[in-house]
Amino acid sequence: MQAKLYGILVYILVCAYSYGQNSNEKPIYLTDSHINIATEVVKKAFIPPPSNFNRLKSASNDNANFEVTYINFPEDAKRAFEYAVSIWESLLSSPVTIKVQAVWEYMDGNVLAKGRPTTFFNNFNGTPLPNVYYPVALAEKLTVSELNPGSFDIVCSFNNKYRWYRGTDGNTPDTDYDLVSSALHELGHGLGFSGFLNNKNNQGYFNNLNNLPSVYDFYIFNFKEQQIANKELFQSPSKELFSQLTSEELKFHTPENDKENSPIDKIFAPSVWNEGSSIYHIEGYSYGAENSLMSPFAYKGRAIHNPGKVTTGILSKLGWEYVTFDFEPLKDIEDPKTELNVNVGIKSDFEDALTSVKIIYTADGFKTKDSVDLYFNETTKFYTGKLPVDQNGTYNYYIQAVTVNNRLFKHPAEAPSKKFNLRIGPDYFIPDLLHNPVKLVYTNQNVLNFSAVAKDNVGIKSVTMEYRINGVMQDPVQLNMTGKDIYHGNIQLTGETLKNKNFEYRITARDQSANSNKRTVPSTGFYRIQFFDQYAPRMEYSSTFEDSDDDFVLSDFTISPATGFTGRILHTPHPYPLSAVNNEHYNITAVLKYPIIVMSDGDLSFNEVVLVETGITDHSSSGYTDYVIVEASKDGGNIWLPLTKHYDSAIEENWNMTFKSSFNNSTSSAGGNEGLFVKRNINLTENTGLAEGDTVLIRFRLASDKSINGWGWAIDNLKIQQVYTYSDEILAEKKVLVYPNPFRTSINIKTYEAGSPGLSPVEILITDITGKTVMHKTDAATLMSPGVTIDLSDKKPGMYIVNVKDNKGSVSINKVIKN
Repeated sequence: MQAKLYGILVYILVCAYSYGQNSNEKPIYLTDSHINIATEVVKKAFIPPPSNFNRLKSASNDNANFEVTYINFPEDAKRAFEYAVSIWESLLSSPVTIKVQAVWEYMDGNVLAKGRPTTFFNNFNGTPLPNVYYPVALAEKLTVSELNPGSFDIVCSFNNKYRWYRGTDGNTPDTDYDLVSSALHELGHGLGFSGFLNNKNNQGYFNNLNNLPSVYDFYIFNFKEQQIANKELFQSPSKELFSQLTSEELKFHTPENDKENSPIDKIFAPSVWNEGSSIYHIEGYSYGAENSLMSPFAYKGRAIHNPGKVTTGILSKLGWEYVTFDFEPLKDIEDPKTELNVNVGIKSDFEDALTSVKIIYTADGFKTKDSVDLYFNETTKFYTGKLPVDQNGTYNYYIQAVTVNNRLFKHPAEAPSKKFNLRIGPDYFIPDLLHNPVKLVYTNQNVLNFSAVAKDNVGIKSVTMEYRINGVMQDPVQLNMTGKDIYHGNIQLTGETLKNKNFEYRITARDQSANSNKRTVPSTGFYRIQFFDQYAPRMEYSSTFEDSDDDFVLSDFTISPATGFTGRILHTPHPYPLSAVNNEHYNITAVLKYPIIVMSDGDLSFNEVVLVETGITDHSSSGYTDYVIVEASKDGGNIWLPLTKHYDSAIEENWNMTFKSSFNNSTSSAGGNEGLFVKRNINLTENTGLAEGDTVLIRFRLASDKSINGWGWAIDNLKIQQVYTYSDEILAEKKVLVYPNPFRTSINIKTYEAGSPGLSPVEILITDITGKTVMHKTDAATLMSPGVTIDLSDKKPGMYIVNVKDNKGSVSINKVIKN
């Protein structure tokens, strides 16, 4: 195993009902690094790199590849870091590049260096353990895909105040700390020696919003063989858990541990909690210098250039060496059969062959059990066999694979406590049907799209959408499968449909059983869709929401009083609703009915409170985490352009602290109040895709996923382009008045003071925003009262430029808006 940590990559296509696993690639961001403490003690030692290490490694796809971004790193320090990276590359296998940020900086205290994964994921496709967080580099290896594009996987920092030996020969002076050793150590934290166990007021807890362990945390046991992450034994938070974390009696091993797979004792768990060091290190020199890389303390003169069997053994069990399975759980059947075909794929770059692959099954809840050998089919590249199912009842089963060195792997990983179920007999289970309702249709929209997730223990026969217009049922629409359990369909919107504006629908899924079991959403009645009805365009808008009920089309937003606020505000429900579907957002929207005619550098401002799940790293794209955003549409609602980046509570410290201050299960129970208001200012033409003269819809949108939620979003004192004044007053240069502005049919042009240009005929040129001439008078009457009236009743709503030129060449330029 020391020779290379090869991985066997898995794609587990698991139905949610098979063994309770959610499909939710939900990131958790770790902000606290694990630290290595500098001591003044000299422990002279040199452990050379692994025997198979070759810095000039081939371009084999078996090797992992690291990509490092350096911040303030000296050139000779970079060479040492690259050397450490190449050692890890020779030991690891991953199809996804591991992205590292290495920082050379000053740090207070005796912190020599620190490192961490940037992100953890759980319940991804291929996850070995449900509801357990995996560091992103490992999760990406197991999923064979990049989960956080554009972001680092590992960050580590090195204290520039210490003397560092930056050579690679292991000849570290007694006065220096070895940089190669430290780099190997910090990268080890990023690869898996990391998690969430922490202490607050002498209570141990898992420091994440879901109160779940990392995969490293999951495999920590005490000397009584009790699993620390088992909340039936040790609640989180609790003093009992803290007692375990400071017991000096913790070890790392897997639940199926045996003599051949002996436990790794002595996880660093000192009697006094050591922030940043406790738990995520192993006990110093207990295993000899050759296995001391991940000890919590750094010694002068010591050079450890080999992670050692203890460290690589832990990483192996975390998943860097893993047998995984490409397997679709068997569907229930209603009639017994002699046997069912079983096909299991194992995609592997593992050097050692498997000695056996079996399906272990029982018909009596594992009071007794039997097995079927699965044999590799050279044609299909799957392991195949036949499972006897010749009687009614419930069969439980799991898959087991054994390597040549007797490593045992199971799917599900926690079998037999977790297992797959196969029911044989009449089926009365109705399908699962999940759908985020469509709530709003825009005037220019010509297609109405619907999606749903439908799954069933015997399989789905059909998913249909029934709808009615003005109470009259129409021909149903078939939703077609476009992915695993995912169904899509659409209808074309005609002018007549948009005119009626009374559209209701429901969705029904039927299974393949003899009973044709079905589920309909909603369970009673129909969903009703609002049809957007906009008002005349205008150049400005403002509201304190005291009397603005009819100015917006609201989908889950309301304009009403809210606890903690004076007067009425625009706000979401508290807490805001979750999406019904994984990997799909539920959108809560408020759309202003007045289209806004954009002015150059026009501004939009409002006060807001955002108590929304944190988790965005790239604010231009949130993936599937909650966010809020302000958007504009130039085409009546078909395409929406971002006026802001995606953002959440983390953008303001007070919001972030409030959101995380109180939780009830997966919901932040902290409430908003007007003391949390922050003003947001948006330039409508700065990097938005909007230009002067565009007529746009404005909407506020909160996008919610299926996991964590909270209080939501509140908005007050909305102002759009308030720098402009649109009453019947001057909007001109050189003493020329053009009014009314905005206008509906005609404008008046006059001088409001005696003198030029009012005493002589003038030239009037009116253009649209593109410069196209819409009216030109070369010898208009004088502008003395009553002035000149220009009829523009046949022109489209929008912005127009009025140029008035007198006989001396003086020009007055005015912008006017037609509603």
